[in-house]
Amino acid sequence: MLRELHEELGIPTEYGEAGGPPQYEEALELVEVGLNLVGRMQRLTPEAADRWHAMVAAAEADGVTLMIVSGYRSYEYQAALIRKKINAGQAITDILAVNTAPGHSEHHTGLAVDIATPGSRPLTEVRCRTPGGPSPEPRGTGRGRFGRDRA
Repeated sequence: MLRELHEELGIPTEYGEAGGPPQYEEALELVEVGLNLVGRMQRLTPEAADRWHAMVAAAEADGVTLMIVSGYRSYEYQAALIRKKINAGQAITDILAVNTAPGHSEHHTGLAVDIATPGSRPLTEVRCRTPGGPSPEPRGTGRGRFGRDRA
């Protein structure tokens, strides 16, 4: 399935090799955690959902509003994000500087969360690096308080 999606989208065959982003399986158990900025229900694994809710509550206690932008994404949803950009005339190399290819996003695991605060700008470029290479999804700062570096 991934090979066919990559071929359709024009993703280079060597994508993910030689230190590129690792491949992730899709989560099997997900729970709803609320609507995102555009009214689409977001889901996470039960453990990540608990940590997300704890992080939101802690932020609120500090006077900060956290909003979920994106949680779990299926391979097909990740492909749809890329298709939309291709159809808008963007080059696949430019797209892959911001979005990972289907199968290579931590969002497939149900453990990754993109967050925003009121008035913040959406992700437009790679913001951090992981041992597996550049990661388009910015990492949270809840390490220690909420476990790992993501909700």
